[in-house]
Amino acid sequence: MRRPTACAECRSTKRRCTRADGQQKCNYCTRKSRPCSLDRRRDAQVVSAVHVAPTARHADSTSSAIFLEYGEAVVEDMVSSYLILIHDRPHSLFHVSSLWTSVRQRSISPALLLNLCALGSRLSSKSHIRDMAAGLTARAKRELQGQIEQISVENVQAYILLANIYAAELAPHLETLYFGIANRMAQILGLHRPDPSLGLIQRETNCRIWWTLVMADNWCSAGLGIPRQLAHAASDDMPLPFDEFTFQRLEPGEPPLPATALTEGLWAHMIRLVDLLGPIHQLNRLVAGHDIDADAADSRAAHIARRLDDWPATLPHDTTETDANLESHRSRGLGGPFVALHLGYHHYSTLLYFRYLDTTAATSTIARSYAQSCRQHASSYSQLLRKSRQTQGCEAVFATVAHMTAVSSSVHLHTLLFGRDDEVKQARTDLLSNFAALIDLKKYWPCLDHIMKRLLLFQEACLQSETSATHRVDQWMVKFLTEHSLPLERRIEPCQISQISTPSQWSESSQTQHSPRTREWMANQALSTLWHVD
Repeated sequence: MRRPTACAECRSTKRRCTRADGQQKCNYCTRKSRPCSLDRRRDAQVVSAVHVAPTARHADSTSSAIFLEYGEAVVEDMVSSYLILIHDRPHSLFHVSSLWTSVRQRSISPALLLNLCALGSRLSSKSHIRDMAAGLTARAKRELQGQIEQISVENVQAYILLANIYAAELAPHLETLYFGIANRMAQILGLHRPDPSLGLIQRETNCRIWWTLVMADNWCSAGLGIPRQLAHAASDDMPLPFDEFTFQRLEPGEPPLPATALTEGLWAHMIRLVDLLGPIHQLNRLVAGHDIDADAADSRAAHIARRLDDWPATLPHDTTETDANLESHRSRGLGGPFVALHLGYHHYSTLLYFRYLDTTAATSTIARSYAQSCRQHASSYSQLLRKSRQTQGCEAVFATVAHMTAVSSSVHLHTLLFGRDDEVKQARTDLLSNFAALIDLKKYWPCLDHIMKRLLLFQEACLQSETSATHRVDQWMVKFLTEHSLPLERRIEPCQISQISTPSQWSESSQTQHSPRTREWMANQALSTLWHVD
């Protein structure tokens, strides 16, 4: 990643970051006498601190002891990496300024601090800090296990972070276990019911934690193929989160804001969108199990499609997917969450329309239209992801992006192998840019080896099929689309007429324009970029 032009403090608190000529620290950090991530002298301090950090664990399990062991610069680097690159994407758990206060005053619970560091260390720009992730995760887990009976908001936050870590490490049973503990703690604490006795910051924080759990329950249950735990939870009394920019600028003790000042933010729109994920997964499972006839399946798909088509119209004008809105959100420190919202929309749409790529099923006009919508959303996903990688402050590097990118890539593979000639160039461009993103993500998330293997198995299924019916939604395809944490076996076709080419057999010579052999060569060439990544 490029060196940021704004410091971690200003980015996480949505402030404009300025620095006088020749000054090592930005104006805000200088005024507040705080460490500044722009200070190059601080980088040397980070390296020095990590080199002398002992591997033995301190018996004193306090936040002060954690700072003493790892060094202030290292701890703040890890927390900053988490806040800048993860927070407000797959979950929204903190009022950032309040979190920084508790970190710097050493009043944050050790369990929460360790889990923040364990997750944030993976996103650090410094490889020696990324190497600390495994040890930090083991220590964070031990700390939480030692206080499982302590029911608190901080422990709910810590369990959510630990669940996210295990999701990235492809330990779906542990992911689900820790989300389950967080769910029950949140219900015991009554986080799903607004408490007027709380201050505005804590009330909104609780609101965001609750909706994070509802969304995570929707996603991770599909990943493991088990029923949702919060499917029927009473959330009717819980308002949706208000906009992130207003929330993050609140000061402690600030009086309640008038209702007119509390407009819904990105997280609220994400919550409404994720309501469609369950029906999409359910429909695909019914189709795979032959538990619904074709007409009924098409009727359900049409109903969900209308809801998906209507969703962009519910967004405020300044939240729709345009370059101007992306820049506006980026300038306020919300570029990443803005990208995450719209990546999710294109991913859900791709999941809904995916089965219509099976040309043996897509015989009607509406079915062919849905197949085209699938290709368009997969391409829109790739273009937005590509734009986010090119625009500082709009990064989308949370672990779920890897799975969504694999689904988008499978559509491009199908287009590359079986699409019209005029679609091949764009499909190849999108496929290569997706793979470039996966390669970048690989240094952060161990799940990428698993994701890459799934793509290779998918390509194998494509090349072994007699027809372009490779996107038939059967049980194998449901696993590929939704159960992203589980192993994927080879797909066995009744007829296998093609052998997958080996790299030594690939050649562009004697290939006609967009012939089946040329298309196979292009698909293999693209996938070879994944095969040869260390």
